[in-house]
Amino acid sequence: MLPELHEVLKKLIYAKGQINPAEVDVSFEVPSKDWTDKLVRPTINLYLFELQENTELRQAQFHSTRTNGHTQVRAAPRRVDARYVVTAMTTDADDAFRLLWRVLGVLMRAPELDAGLFPDDVVLDAPVVARVAQADSGVKLLDVWSALSTEPRAGFCYVVTLPVDLEVASEAPFVFGRTFGFRSLTHDGGPESRTLIHGTVRDAAGVALKDVTVATVAEPRVGTTTDAAGGFTLRTPESGKVGVRITHPDGRSTTTELDLDAKPPSFDLVLPAEEPKGGRSGARR
Repeated sequence: MLPELHEVLKKLIYAKGQINPAEVDVSFEVPSKDWTDKLVRPTINLYLFELQENTELRQAQFHSTRTNGHTQVRAAPRRVDARYVVTAMTTDADDAFRLLWRVLGVLMRAPELDAGLFPDDVVLDAPVVARVAQADSGVKLLDVWSALSTEPRAGFCYVVTLPVDLEVASEAPFVFGRTFGFRSLTHDGGPESRTLIHGTVRDAAGVALKDVTVATVAEPRVGTTTDAAGGFTLRTPESGKVGVRITHPDGRSTTTELDLDAKPPSFDLVLPAEEPKGGRSGARR
């Protein structure tokens, strides 16, 4: 839910704020000093520092629906406040203030986030509402900067209240998408890195394909096979761009290039019915 919310907020800021995504980044990173020092473009940052249940919106009653002569009773969703500190960072202080003011106006004009902005698989049983720069937001910005051991900067608190359906169970295993470091045991002992990616392999009609092999093209080759839902997890040997080969048990195969710097590193791969000319296929993001 949170990554989907972040995509909604990013699109909202760019579209309603008339901000060019080629010139300004929207980030959800922890604004530590090390991260700030590495910035190369003006950046709007929304730092999620706390999740807390909104007990004032808790409902004790149950919701009932009647379908085909049967009544289904469900507990009302809980509501959770996601609290953000919003800041703007540029090399020019006046530009940062203008950018922050623009974002403040955009978020104030959206006290409720339209459910249609979220992906179809995100079910919202209650409105997604937001509060901007309210005195009761429960945060002192100086405390946030002190906890991060970084210099204070202008910002405001943004609180999004999200519904949590207690009757929805997790039906798929959780898979991390991340880059991690380790020390090599086979070479000179120097630090190396790997990226753990995940995704789904489908045919041209969108049907998930199981038992399909997904493997890197370059040495050292690593591979895996898709599960019944077409999902896979693959440890790639490098960052940047890497070629992978997708092979079906019936012999069909194709290759594609993945951008491992994309976040999150999740890919929807397509295996055509026949080998395309040139032996390459696209990876849909």
